[in-house]
Amino acid sequence: MANFFVDTNVFLRFLTNDDPAKAKRAETLLLRAATGVSQNHDCAPVEMWMI
Repeated sequence: MANFFVDTNVFLRFLTNDDPAKAKRAETLLLRAATGVSQNHDCAPVEMWMI
């Protein structure tokens, strides 16, 4: 299983779909994690700082 660090921007691209090409790439990455092909990690303190 591949491990990836995923920046918050990837989640935002997926949710906002502001750039369709990048949103599709983000969706692919998230689907790989959902199906167990990869494991994605983010930095929780960053999300807390943004909130």
